[in-house]
Amino acid sequence: MESFDVFSTVLKCFPSIEIGHSEWHAIWSRSVDKVERIIDQGIVIVPYLSDLYPANLRGLSTPPVNLYLIGRVDSLLSANIIAIVGTRNPDSCIQDFAPSFCEHLSSLASCVVSGLALGCDSIAHIASIRSTTPTVAVLPCGIDKIYPKENQGLAQDIVEAGGCLVSEYEPGTKIQKSYFVARDRIQAGLSHAGVLLQSSLNGGSMHAMKTLASLGRPLATISPPMHLLNADQWAGNVKLINGRPAPLVFDLASDAHSIREGAGILLPKHQNQSVAQSFIQQSLL
Repeated sequence: MESFDVFSTVLKCFPSIEIGHSEWHAIWSRSVDKVERIIDQGIVIVPYLSDLYPANLRGLSTPPVNLYLIGRVDSLLSANIIAIVGTRNPDSCIQDFAPSFCEHLSSLASCVVSGLALGCDSIAHIASIRSTTPTVAVLPCGIDKIYPKENQGLAQDIVEAGGCLVSEYEPGTKIQKSYFVARDRIQAGLSHAGVLLQSSLNGGSMHAMKTLASLGRPLATISPPMHLLNADQWAGNVKLINGRPAPLVFDLASDAHSIREGAGILLPKHQNQSVAQSFIQQSLL
């Protein structure tokens, strides 16, 4: 009832909105019922004004009003989050190189963000799990609708490994084309830095890299082998390499030492401790 009284007070600040007390109470009751049904499904709701809302996301020009997630909330609040994204159809060069590369890189981060798509996203999530680093999958639909269906098992592995699935859309929301671009901005917004594995010029992953650049966050990519420098599937990487701000560039011969050096440039130079862990520790004092 206290929350209802607060919303009633807020409503009085907008005299142009003509709505009676009983009608407002009915709207409030329906909203409470909806929230309770969502929570009963094991879904956590993190509204924009919550202390658990990721500070990184507030830098977006259009941050999500609510986040719906399954899994550990603190994985969204880590100190060194890196987005690893790329095409759904990587060529053999990336298929051979990326698993080891991503495993080394994720072991140096506190969390890896990607989009649960086939191809590069799946490589990033699996590598993160193998390195025992939490990973976050951002969905372009309701959190109760795993997309693509082929990755339902991977989604379960992500949650069981201490990561989470997250969406800005209410449970039950079906995919729309525009939701993929919206999803890309959240991947970027959550992250302190971003790595592009492979993309064509018009690949969806380029949206995430563009958003990261607009937020002033470090970028990295992989340079194509010389004989594929003009190949369409590498055009996004080449554009990023030749653009501004200049990204950190790895090549297909990068070893563990060079990846570690690169991670030191990409990731924030502060303690690898999540905000949530710090909050919990202070609460126990």
